Amino acid sequence: MRPVQILVLASAFCALLAGAGTSAQSIPLAVPAAPGTLAPIWVAELAPGTDPDQAAAQVGLVNRGAIPGSTNRYVFGPAGELDAGAPSPQVMYTQDSRQSGVVFLQQQMALGRYPRFTDPLYGSQWHLKNTGQGGGTAGIDANVEPAWADGYTGTGVVVASVDDGVWHTNPDLTPNYSAPLSYDFLGSDPNPEGGWHGTSVAGVMAAADDGVNCGVGAAYNATLSGLRMLGGLTTDAIEAQALGFMPQDIDIYNSSWGPYDNGVTLEGPGPLALAAIEAGITSGRGGLGSIYVWAAGNGKANLDNVNADGYANLRYTIAVAAITNGGVSSWYSEHGSPILISAPSNGGSLGITTTAGSPSGCTSSFGGTSSAAPLAAGVIALMLEANPNLTWRDVQHILVHSAAPVDVSHSNWQTNGAGHAYNHYYGFGRIDAGAAVALAETWAGVASETSYDSGTITAANAIQDGPSGAWTTVDFNVTDTINVESVDVWVTAQHASRGQLVFELVSPSGMVSQLMPGRPDNGDDYTNWRFNTVAHWDEFSYGTWTLRVRDAVAGTTGTLNDVRMRIYG
Repeated sequence: MRPVQILVLASAFCALLAGAGTSAQSIPLAVPAAPGTLAPIWVAELAPGTDPDQAAAQVGLVNRGAIPGSTNRYVFGPAGELDAGAPSPQVMYTQDSRQSGVVFLQQQMALGRYPRFTDPLYGSQWHLKNTGQGGGTAGIDANVEPAWADGYTGTGVVVASVDDGVWHTNPDLTPNYSAPLSYDFLGSDPNPEGGWHGTSVAGVMAAADDGVNCGVGAAYNATLSGLRMLGGLTTDAIEAQALGFMPQDIDIYNSSWGPYDNGVTLEGPGPLALAAIEAGITSGRGGLGSIYVWAAGNGKANLDNVNADGYANLRYTIAVAAITNGGVSSWYSEHGSPILISAPSNGGSLGITTTAGSPSGCTSSFGGTSSAAPLAAGVIALMLEANPNLTWRDVQHILVHSAAPVDVSHSNWQTNGAGHAYNHYYGFGRIDAGAAVALAETWAGVASETSYDSGTITAANAIQDGPSGAWTTVDFNVTDTINVESVDVWVTAQHASRGQLVFELVSPSGMVSQLMPGRPDNGDDYTNWRFNTVAHWDEFSYGTWTLRVRDAVAGTTGTLNDVRMRIYG
């Protein structure tokens, strides 16, 4: 059951906490009931002199304290989960009211109540609540308000802006900023102050509800870490330091950066940065795994693809694409089979309103997948507050299962063998904080990870030249039965203009992952390059998988040399 409100009695509860006795100290401020349904809260009026603790016990409840402003009226609630097989409190009251001294007992109705922010620009933050601002489509947002109304605001979760610094003196960032969890790896000092880009990233994630400056972040009570590693001489070692900084304290690392999105660059993390990410996955957060969120890239106009970015196409990272306030793929947002989810950003009629790169600045023009990624990171912070025991894999599962449909008429949508709709421009759909938090609350956790590895297969197959040539294929006959999450395919291929090559992976269900649709890249060869796809999520691995490659442009021939496939689940 998904709680989406705060009961009307919450104001009375708050007053009780100050001095209504020990029984009032565990009063919940939010309870699991939808608006318009009965909540597990009762109001009891007692006969004068009746002991409220004993009266509550008579009807199978516990005394939650007196209601201020009323005489002999108390809040009763369950001590834990109500026993479905036991008589209801209402029945017990009817049977035993005189003994218990209960004059009347009334179960409360849940009311929908949502936060109202005093931040002057919250109404402009359509990515959090889209009412049609700027001619956009109402509802195309991250749907954060139901999660906030549940009481989840990021409290106790640490999010890091791994970027070019953070103006932590900005009034919207100061309340949540943690100096001990921040560092400048370029200047080798503990103060990462500065950075236009990283400041906006930080605000999208965790700008506070301070009422004095811009707007709020998706997780406006999360703790904010600033890790500066952009804006100067960045190296593999510096990336490793930032991505592996304090992994027992920092929960989520947001990276709104990557290799150049020019349609030509083919680049990934160096061995040190990769090792840092892998260490975070295996041992971060007490072994649950650090959460790495990555911008999918802004190179669509250059025909770039997420699978040319070796950071965003890691199975450990959550690649986030961007959609506009009209609910379509932003003109710059790259597509690719590693994309897990999409989130609102600019590209339509409005940009993103958040903190800007000065000590007190605001902007209404932030955007790119640089903004979509931290919005997803903020939503994940809400999920981790709802269930701190989620592993890095649990987080990905929940995002897949809670994604909302978007741009359903887009031609790239396919339904995989597990029934999930997938699109290489949108992933599994638009991020939905309300649905994700609801799922997180009761998520039992996935089983330990297992995998299938084909080993390296020497193909040495000529790739037919030209757009009309047949596919060159390699089959993988998988006898393991794995509930698929992610699939990696390593390829070594010779071609004088590798951007002409088109790679696809077809699963036993017939689902097609477009690993690389071709791009302007005229570099030589793929040398053990790793492609990734999440499009087969929850399919069964058993059966024949086919890697196929063709040359989309006539004039240059090539050879598919070696391939390897690994399925994780």
